[in-house]
Amino acid sequence: MKYQKLQWTDKTKIVVILLNGGGKAPFQTNHPLVALLKQYPVNIIALELPGHGSSRFTRKITAEELVELYKEGLSKIIQELKDKELGFIGISLGGLLALKSLEVPLVMDKTKFVIGIGCGFVILEEKVPMFKKYTSLEYFQQGNMLNQILQYHKDGWQYLLESSHDWFYPTTPLLLNPSVVKNALVKKQVFLIPSEEEELFPPESNLEISKEFNPTSVYIVHGFHHFEYFTKGWEQVKKSIQTILDAKLKSK
Repeated sequence: MKYQKLQWTDKTKIVVILLNGGGKAPFQTNHPLVALLKQYPVNIIALELPGHGSSRFTRKITAEELVELYKEGLSKIIQELKDKELGFIGISLGGLLALKSLEVPLVMDKTKFVIGIGCGFVILEEKVPMFKKYTSLEYFQQGNMLNQILQYHKDGWQYLLESSHDWFYPTTPLLLNPSVVKNALVKKQVFLIPSEEEELFPPESNLEISKEFNPTSVYIVHGFHHFEYFTKGWEQVKKSIQTILDAKLKSK
């Protein structure tokens, strides 16, 4: 699993790892999230998710295989980072994998925070058809997004799309283990930012889980949908991230 350093200095031991949404390219230096993070004393790296870009799938991959590929790749990166403290920020599929990072050996003890945007701890059965819609060829063709996928993923795009179509269901291994969820909530490591209008991960399902252990872990934003967190919803998302980072990090 490849990664790119977007900001790096030996003056800090904190590394924030960014994970893009499914089918998207890794975060770049001109992204508003990266611009926000540069206001803090952190190193920033952007991952290239398994099956994305140069790590193209050559066959259909199950959710179990995706998780294993991610954990193996992250473990190698953690070894390279050695004594660094960690933070994770991911959106959608990248958010699920960011949460899943806490299952990788040594990661929980090194991690100051995980922020999941447009994702959650559960997938409701009633939302599965929406996941199927958003991972269908027809949807990407109608939304004029197919050209972007073809450009970035080249000949691996079809396997990526076919694979992701079957990744999202209530018992998918992409979801963080409930015992790890509880532990991370108690330690105030995990934070979610869902839109009230979120089609895939409705806020109420995550509030039910979080309220017992850390009711302040879910930052609900308003007025936009799943693909609008960094556009229409960015100012609200930015404010939520700043609140979390200000509590976890010291600004420059």
